[in-house]
Amino acid sequence: MILFQVMVNIGMTIGLLEVTGMPLPLVRYGRSALLSTYLGLGMVLSIANHRPRSRY
Repeated sequence: MILFQVMVNIGMTIGLLEVTGMPLPLVRYGRSALLSTYLGLGMVLSIANHRPRSRY
């Protein structure tokens, strides 16, 4: 989700894509967008930390 937002914003900045109202990732654009981004990142980090490690 964050990578998609970054790529669209870069595309708009250099003129490859048309300008839309997509917010910048991790920059305040209302509480709900910021909260959902942080919740998604927290869930991914939690899964990565609790996943069993392989021995090899």
